[in-house]
Amino acid sequence: MTVANLRLNPFTIQWGSSIYARIVATNFYGSSKASDAGNGAVILTYPDAPTNLAVNSEITVGSTVGLTWDEGSQNGGTVVLDYTVYSRSSIENDWTIISTIVGTSATLVNFNLGLTYSFKVQARSAFDFSLGYSNEVSVLTAIGPN
Repeated sequence: MTVANLRLNPFTIQWGSSIYARIVATNFYGSSKASDAGNGAVILTYPDAPTNLAVNSEITVGSTVGLTWDEGSQNGGTVVLDYTVYSRSSIENDWTIISTIVGTSATLVNFNLGLTYSFKVQARSAFDFSLGYSNEVSVLTAIGPN
């Protein structure tokens, strides 16, 4: 793709694509020879937020909560490194980071019984964290099956 094409169609390069470039210096005396082609850049952006956050009822019992989710449809040009799980209880206003998970499921332990906990998840890639979060789910912690 030439610079002219890139200027006319800047959004046609796929996330994760390598950019090969040659440089020409120009001044009052003229232009230099073109440099060798180099590949020093990759087009990256934020990953999409995780989707389909759900409570895993086979794991969720008592003070243990199981969660599953799916990777967002776009990874921003690089793999998702991990996910940050946030929680807040029915007596808290602020979200707290409770775990960083590699993969798309988590088993979380030691919640206070008798409280409702809400959860949401955020993706992280080499570029940065997703701008949004997954959907939220809530669990009432109790003794016995929920």
